[in-house]
Amino acid sequence: MPHQVRVIAHRGASHARPENTLPAFIHAIELGTDMIEFDVRQTADGHPVVMHDCTVDRTTNGSGAVSSLTLDEIRALDAGVRFHQAYADVTVPTLDEVLACARVAGIGLDIQIYAGEADRESLTTQVVSALMDHGFDERAIIAGEEEVVRLVRQIDSTRPFCNLTGQRDVHYLERAAAFGSTVVQAFARYVTAEYVRRAHAMDITINVFYADHVAEMQRLVNCGVDGILTNEPELLLRLLHRIPAAK
Repeated sequence: MPHQVRVIAHRGASHARPENTLPAFIHAIELGTDMIEFDVRQTADGHPVVMHDCTVDRTTNGSGAVSSLTLDEIRALDAGVRFHQAYADVTVPTLDEVLACARVAGIGLDIQIYAGEADRESLTTQVVSALMDHGFDERAIIAGEEEVVRLVRQIDSTRPFCNLTGQRDVHYLERAAAFGSTVVQAFARYVTAEYVRRAHAMDITINVFYADHVAEMQRLVNCGVDGILTNEPELLLRLLHRIPAAK
């Protein structure tokens, strides 16, 4: 049924606010989404910050790799002005800031860890520890490549995780099940009612990446998916009759 589909705000309500910033997450919370999705990377001095790209160039007024900049250097950047002048002076949030905001709201989390060999263990440990410190249990899912989620499983065996390795492979579901994933984040173009049926037969939750148009949202709802990641959470909430239709 439509009301059972989780609305997962991709990088927050990124259609209306600068992606992966507190304004985007707060707006998603105010809309009534079920979960917020965001990305975590590590700074040069070892701090987890919320940023999708490996560089700050696209979303801030700065330049350079996240891994080559210190926390203070990244915090000095403007993460809102490229989206709209109204959001000038919005900063890149730390992981702790986002978790504190989400904890108060009681919203679920879908956290993607971006890490390489050099920082994989330290960043993954930081994310898992921060979730524990902030009291997030099964409401928080960690997504990442197989090397990352293997560490998650070792550090916290109760943490739900999504193995993103092999998303484009025809055997993705079987690979995820064999690895022990309880959640998959399947590409929308591969998702059919049969795909969902197979996943559910394996006790795997299907969160779909992604849908930003009503027709595709409706198709996925009809397929029986469990959650939809979207940059347009307001559209999906209206489709599901959870907020009034636009006039």
